[in-house]
Amino acid sequence: MISDIPVDWFLFHPASNYINDTSVGKQAHHARISIENYIGEQDIENVIDFFEAAAKLGVGRDITIFIRPI
Repeated sequence: MISDIPVDWFLFHPASNYINDTSVGKQAHHARISIENYIGEQDIENVIDFFEAAAKLGVGRDITIFIRPI
């Protein structure tokens, strides 16, 4: 189980709340991309650990669960 970047955290701060102020939406999007690029430059095991931890905490826009038949 993994999650993605919790972009909704931008809503907690009035200067980055893209719902209350649509003019900051593009900036929030670019910040999310910068965060994802930074994470993507890290050791892959740490990246997996990060996204698994985010899913366990229930944060992120999407949570993906991988299953396989036994």
